[in-house]
Amino acid sequence: MAMSPWLQDLREQLPVTRQWVYMNTGSSGPVPEPALAAMDQAARALSAAGPGREATVRESEARLEAIRQDLGRFLGCSAERLCYTQNTSDGIAKVVAGLSWRPGDEVITSELEHGSGLLPFAYLRDRFGVRVRLLRPRDGARLTPDELREALTPRTRLICMSHVSYATGARQPVEAAAEMARGHGALLLVDGAQSAGVLPLELETLGADAYAVPGQKWLLGPEGTGVLYISPRAQEHVAPTSIAWASVEHGEGPYEPLSYRLKGSAGRYELATLSLPLLEGLRASVAVLEGIGRRVVWERVATLTGRLKEGLAARPWVQLITPAAAELAAGLVTFNLKGWPAPEVVRLLAERYRVVGRWVPHPQAVRLSVHVFNTEDEVDQVLRALDELASERGSGA
Repeated sequence: MAMSPWLQDLREQLPVTRQWVYMNTGSSGPVPEPALAAMDQAARALSAAGPGREATVRESEARLEAIRQDLGRFLGCSAERLCYTQNTSDGIAKVVAGLSWRPGDEVITSELEHGSGLLPFAYLRDRFGVRVRLLRPRDGARLTPDELREALTPRTRLICMSHVSYATGARQPVEAAAEMARGHGALLLVDGAQSAGVLPLELETLGADAYAVPGQKWLLGPEGTGVLYISPRAQEHVAPTSIAWASVEHGEGPYEPLSYRLKGSAGRYELATLSLPLLEGLRASVAVLEGIGRRVVWERVATLTGRLKEGLAARPWVQLITPAAAELAAGLVTFNLKGWPAPEVVRLLAERYRVVGRWVPHPQAVRLSVHVFNTEDEVDQVLRALDELASERGSGA
């Protein structure tokens, strides 16, 4: 199938596409050449200018704020509501640890969550006596607003949910959860690991109190980057777990060693020196996606995942887990090849067919990530590979 010029250009910026059918962006996305160049240029410029010179420091601070503005525009929120993080887990941990917990407080989460959306609450349970209401969705893939509503009690202080489940690929009812949280005086913390960069987000109007975004997945940025969106309402309740010079305002008055004033922005959750080269890389990756268009990215992902899910659903030896409807999913597609352990399928797809995916443990399943740089031919190649595997054990056509 012929590629459009923009898609061909994008794939040329991603060398991995020359040797692999790369469908593991949900773990870590390939970094485009312009982002690699931006990182290299920033690192060399800093070294040449002298990173500790006052003029260089001021310039770096200005560039970091410009990057924050660009990320805010892409994510649909004010830049002052974003703080830099290392990844999604870092953002989630800042919120969870920043709340003041008491014995008997309750958290609602579910079995659909990544460990980073579960382990902090196990720790709260053991350390503070917080009750964790761990929901199991009735359909095994997606929570419903009714299931959330039934779990709410007067002691609920926080709802933590993924926008898109890393395990099932199903989009979760974030908007409904935000409304419920507000009505009960609770906060909503969203894991955006599998949504930011594929769904066209408007965080300012979505309703979440906090939204953790990684740079290295669907945004195609370098590892070690991310942002946390935190609303003014959440900022009133989430204290910085620690502070340092980057957390506070620096006035012109006399030096008072134990006096400080926290920043009024989300910058209060940052501590000290950030990596300008890494963040310039993230900005360049986001610029690549922005050049394509957020809506174009999502529409293409929806088309490709629709093609893959339709092909999987048509094969009786495949169990499709991710919802078929585009409005209930995003770029992840999880499934099982009946009679095959998921880890073995993932291994054979890579070894025999050069298809890179991963498997998830609960429910154990094969997970493929379909991003804007993938192609219809690659989707069809995956389906043919699965047919060949299925025929080996007599389960295929």
